[in-house]
Amino acid sequence: MTIGIYRLCFSGTDSCYIGQSINIEQRYREHLRNFINKNHYPKMMDAYLKYGQPELDILCECNVEDLNALENEAIQIFDSVNNGFNTNSRADQMPVLYGESNGYSKYSNNQIIQVAKLLTEVGKTHSDISNLTGVSISTIRHISCLEGHNWLAEIEPEIYSKLIKLKGSRKTVANNTYKYPDVISPDGVVYRDIPNISAFSKEHSLNNGNFTMLLQGKRKIHKGWRLCTNG
Repeated sequence: MTIGIYRLCFSGTDSCYIGQSINIEQRYREHLRNFINKNHYPKMMDAYLKYGQPELDILCECNVEDLNALENEAIQIFDSVNNGFNTNSRADQMPVLYGESNGYSKYSNNQIIQVAKLLTEVGKTHSDISNLTGVSISTIRHISCLEGHNWLAEIEPEIYSKLIKLKGSRKTVANNTYKYPDVISPDGVVYRDIPNISAFSKEHSLNNGNFTMLLQGKRKIHKGWRLCTNG
């Protein structure tokens, strides 16, 4: 998942489209689906019908707070409005329809924002959050996994940044709470309630992927580390 500025390049022309996203790879797939479904902006649909499927070029990675400024700069550099496929000359001119404004949302923006806030708090299960907000558990899971409601990145950048850091760093168990099993180091020290796999792996010079597999029970040992089975 890449946060940054990207370019869509069409074979047969130097003209391009400039965009921003907090998940460029997912956004590219959305572009392709919109082309196939004939549901893209007119300039982009015309480009697709004339040149075919574009290739993705990631121009730069950045923080969420810098997306608009860097997109504006890229639009100017590539002149992608006058000689490309962008419609607006500035990112802040985009007519983005957030949450309840797009006509398809089942929940209000305030409900979704509340869900995002609660997901960053320790001890709140998906079931707890659903009961507090009235939002379905499946929607809460999508927000937790950054699979939807990406407009939160602009409306609540600090909360969304926390969600990004939490994504993939916790294991969901059957009762919808997040908890890692206890582990024991090669020298016999027991570690309980690991808050973040990536940070813990870096601190102890572990391979993040292999250590995650250990926590998931897919490995018995990693660099002498193993699950603590004696409680």
